[in-house]
Amino acid sequence: METLSQLITNTHFATYHLNNSTVPIYALAQCHQDLSQIDCLLCYAASRTKIPRCLPSVSGRIYLDGCFLRYDKYDFFQEAVSPSLDAVKCSQGNVSGSGDENGKLKFVTSVSYAVANASSKAVENGGFAAVGIEGVYALAQCWESIDKDGCRACLEKAEEEVKGCLPGKEGRGMNSGCYLRYSTDKFFDHEAELGHAHGFSALGVTIAIALAAAAFIMLSLFAAYATYRRLLKKKTSFNKSSLNFKYETLEKATDYFNPSKKIGQGGAGSVFVGTLPNGQTVAVKRLIFNTRQWVDEFFNEGVYGSGYLIRGQLTEKADVYSFGVLVLEIVMGKRCNSFIEDSRSLLQTVWLLYRTNRLEEAVDPCLRDDFPVQEASRVLQIGLLCTQASVSLRPSMAEVVGMLNSSDHSVIPLPNQPPFMNATLLEPESSTRSCSTNGFVSKAATKVESYSYTSSESSSMNSSDRPLKSEESTQTNPD
Repeated sequence: METLSQLITNTHFATYHLNNSTVPIYALAQCHQDLSQIDCLLCYAASRTKIPRCLPSVSGRIYLDGCFLRYDKYDFFQEAVSPSLDAVKCSQGNVSGSGDENGKLKFVTSVSYAVANASSKAVENGGFAAVGIEGVYALAQCWESIDKDGCRACLEKAEEEVKGCLPGKEGRGMNSGCYLRYSTDKFFDHEAELGHAHGFSALGVTIAIALAAAAFIMLSLFAAYATYRRLLKKKTSFNKSSLNFKYETLEKATDYFNPSKKIGQGGAGSVFVGTLPNGQTVAVKRLIFNTRQWVDEFFNEGVYGSGYLIRGQLTEKADVYSFGVLVLEIVMGKRCNSFIEDSRSLLQTVWLLYRTNRLEEAVDPCLRDDFPVQEASRVLQIGLLCTQASVSLRPSMAEVVGMLNSSDHSVIPLPNQPPFMNATLLEPESSTRSCSTNGFVSKAATKVESYSYTSSESSSMNSSDRPLKSEESTQTNPD
């Protein structure tokens, strides 16, 4: 899996096989094309934390509503459908108005048209498409390892499977070579409706080549200048803003993680005091990757944001994220690493209340409703604005101060969803876990809301109501 992780760093698809072992291993990872690269990495990181639950089975499949991860003992890369493994999940709730025959017929017609449209577009568009038709949204994604005919066969089967969910609000077809979903809630990025969120047009390729050439010339000039500057330096200066060190350096700094250097213990690992070669004292956290809730506990301990988890970088916008979390903690009277209301995190709770226009309910109950509702809601919205997943969408600290000090109640930009934070969903009833092991393992399957996952259980063919973007189903087969 380590090799697979390296391969998917800069792409949405990767495969890997290992034949020099007792049991050959084949692995495949596929992110849906409506995800950004960071979202893809977060989704893949969440799926990787589930793989150990499938062991010691020689095969396992994990479906998230943003990505797919599978390993097996045989070459399944060209496998489009599997009678024994393909599955369908339907929501328990029906669409409103389904009791009226006319309304039911209209909904069934819209779903049938939407999934057929998404499937046909995906076949002709490199394996991916997403559409929205009369309040019904559909997404189709084929794995990049199967050919056009395999994609068509897989999606045609998935179409028939999800139609069996009607008049349910949602249906998911999870086959060996593809994934198909429909819902009454929009669960994909709006740009994905073009059918090629990560594709390139001919004009785009031309522009990219021209820009690449210009960039190469500029980089060459900068490289020559940088080389000249380095020759003038008499010693290497230490960059205080860098957090990138070789593992060997950290080992030596902490005396190979000597227990006598240990100064703390968290859910994601232990903290050691160390001394770098330049004499600077640092705190080094040694992470534990094999724990069930490593990702969410690391985030919660969560206040530097996804950029720190993915790249180990602390920037000005990471400080903005931390400030946003602090604002939410103060207004709510709760710590970020506490879980509230059906095991939701603080950020998830505020986001859910914001989406449902109930931000005032997030204010510290100790105030007993004795506070200006508009002002409190405004501060909470600023906190959400600071904790957006995309660094580019977070305001600068100067802008934050301006919004907090504004006396004319100027309009605050609408925040987007915060990043993946823990193993829960915004809606508790939308969680599901399923795993079929045939004797070896009976664990697995959680659901990720954009980049989070859940923890209630159901059988592999049953489903609960999943209104948003993150369903996971794990299936394992013993040898």
